[in-house]
Amino acid sequence: NSGDWTIKPGVQDKDLIIQSNTGGVATEMLRVDASAARIGIKTTTPSAMLEVAGTVSGSNLYASRDIRVSGALSCATTINATNTVSGSDAYFVGDLEVSGAFAIGGNLTAGAYLATTTLSGTDGYFDGNTIVSGSLNAGKTIKVP
Repeated sequence: NSGDWTIKPGVQDKDLIIQSNTGGVATEMLRVDASAARIGIKTTTPSAMLEVAGTVSGSNLYASRDIRVSGALSCATTINATNTVSGSDAYFVGDLEVSGAFAIGGNLTAGAYLATTTLSGTDGYFDGNTIVSGSLNAGKTIKVP
């Protein structure tokens, strides 16, 4: 488009690097890895198409496919999932809405859980109010203190 800026290297496979002056020290903030077609923020060697070293923050996150969590998944409000939410740990401070079946491979700890369809798993721990209007299936034990 008219007025657009284009930055093109004159030599093949040369990275674009943006640095800041942090306390008198040049600090790399962004790298476009030309040989691998990857972008890194606060990393000099991005291993994915977009890699961020540190915390990513925003008002919304949209993914047309999978969101994979290798550590803990924390949410302060609501996670709506029409397919699968999985990971090693998931912490929900707000609401977790499930439109289909909610399957548990390990333990479920909940202050309150409202199920309108099916809740199933091998172990379930409920510390607060639990309302099930559909069916509740457990392969082993359901403990209610």
